[in-house]
Amino acid sequence: MAGWPRLNTSRHGGALGGRCAFVMLVSALLECATRALATRLGAPLAFNRGVAFGMLRGRPGWAVLLSGGALALLLGDVFLSRGPRPARLALSAAAGGAAANLIQRLTDGAVTDWIPLPLSEALVEGGLCFNLADLEIALGTAAAFWVIVGDGSR
Repeated sequence: MAGWPRLNTSRHGGALGGRCAFVMLVSALLECATRALATRLGAPLAFNRGVAFGMLRGRPGWAVLLSGGALALLLGDVFLSRGPRPARLALSAAAGGAAANLIQRLTDGAVTDWIPLPLSEALVEGGLCFNLADLEIALGTAAAFWVIVGDGSR
């Protein structure tokens, strides 16, 4: 159809698309497995009904819309762009984390955070927590940014 973007099918594009999908799947499954393990081991859990740091708490529709939109942008960049392969693989990890958080939001109404941020009690009463998906999102995005603009060789 004219005007619609096409999947990147350039040389090795199909293989890269498969690798990106695999990285996303592993990323999402790791979040689920570590959350289940944390629950089983009795780690203290926090249930975030908003987005980052509880923003949009009490507005679940907006939280889902924002999360879904961010995931759509990540997926578009991973599968439709012709950006550097390492950046697309890094964004795949971020997309897997975003998908895991979105699935939790849709099924449980909240994202389960269980990793305490050291020394955050000094800033916020009760401290701040995050989950593996949050870490995947942050590190995947940072790695992609570094590949694209930060290493100075491109």
